[in-house]
Amino acid sequence: MKYGYIRISSDDQSEIRQKKSLIEAGVPEHNIYCDVISGQNFNRPQYKKLKKVAQSGDTIVFHELDRFGRNFKEGKAEVDYFQQNNIKLVFLDMEFLSDMADNNDIFVQFMGYVQVMTALIIAEKERERLKKRQREGIKIAKEKGKYKGRVKKYHESNVSMNAAIEDYHNRRVLKLTVQDICKKYQISKAALYRRLKELKEENELLVSE
Repeated sequence: MKYGYIRISSDDQSEIRQKKSLIEAGVPEHNIYCDVISGQNFNRPQYKKLKKVAQSGDTIVFHELDRFGRNFKEGKAEVDYFQQNNIKLVFLDMEFLSDMADNNDIFVQFMGYVQVMTALIIAEKERERLKKRQREGIKIAKEKGKYKGRVKKYHESNVSMNAAIEDYHNRRVLKLTVQDICKKYQISKAALYRRLKELKEENELLVSE
């Protein structure tokens, strides 16, 4: 069986490009799992679900290796798990690795493994670089008197709004519309969008230079 996995870091991003490439690679659309979450670790609901479904002899396809993960230590453990369970990983931006993994020469297989590990290290370093830029942006904003700290959660006691925000960012996975979310938590669309705008402005401030 062939499966596909998509990861986008925020709801502002689109999974369309990744989904298209997975379908073109022969993955049935109903076998594609998607998380809207950071690649910092592997504590992801849909990834965990996929991991339980995949069996020996199956293949999991990723648009790019950094959609798999951006954490070297945990990434290595995951790659080892799939290898031990005879589940093939295919990264469409590094398709040559598939040929190396299928090669009968153990040295070629090992070199393919090393290249995956190297790519994971590079992905983690890139994530660290972005976080460093964010810290530098905050420092500059503070020096200019423009940084006010993180915007507090919408009425810290308002659990409904905070839960609604979380559902909104995972609405594709949960298969919920904005109307469903507002009805579920008994809040207005205007209030939800207003809070989302506040959070977006907060994020822009954090990365400003």
